[in-house]
Amino acid sequence: MLGVGIGLLSLGVGIAIEFWGGKPASDKQGKFISRSAISGVVLALIIPHLSHFSVDVYLSKKGYRVCNEASHQWLFVRDIVYIEPSVDCTKDLIKSQ
Repeated sequence: MLGVGIGLLSLGVGIAIEFWGGKPASDKQGKFISRSAISGVVLALIIPHLSHFSVDVYLSKKGYRVCNEASHQWLFVRDIVYIEPSVDCTKDLIKSQ
């Protein structure tokens, strides 16, 4: 969401400058707007992978493991269930919460 917000904010600022500013954006403003929009797209693609990796490393160090039976994925949305070693990994784990 952060990357999408940055990208949309920069495009919104660019539209406001172009249409309501009365004159075209300067080269410096145009470069800043385009670079921030591109960085927003890059952040939207990179941040989910970085957060998944960092959470996985952190929880693995704490002794948790992934329960594949209780985890699921729908399109691009993935829910990963981490459990303690003392807990049995079953599909019923989701229903018990």
